[in-house]
Amino acid sequence: MEKLRLRICGQASANVIKSFFKNESVGRNEVILFCDYSGFDIPIGYVFKEVLDLKTHTKTPCKIKLSSVTQGIGVQFPSIPKGYKTLCVFKFLNPDKPRFVLNLPKIDSWYDSPVVIEIA
Repeated sequence: MEKLRLRICGQASANVIKSFFKNESVGRNEVILFCDYSGFDIPIGYVFKEVLDLKTHTKTPCKIKLSSVTQGIGVQFPSIPKGYKTLCVFKFLNPDKPRFVLNLPKIDSWYDSPVVIEIA
């Protein structure tokens, strides 16, 4: 089976979180990310095991669980559908958020930032 991969554009800004995630609280080890077009159907609950910095080509081991998926229109999906750009809630199964996430820009749309990391 091919390894599932997902490219990340950036963190959701406070405005995006307020607009599209009104009834969801984001925990200390969670983050909402803008995800680029998916080449795969990725079910909620899937655990990604590494992060690739696309600029430096550095791989970092990290367990990241897909918790929630939407396109920002208030409709929750049971998975990231192949061919879609999505807004996703991820939970870090490691004690703290990795530095690469803290360094991602906070953006308002998929087009505000180039893709900078990939999770697999």
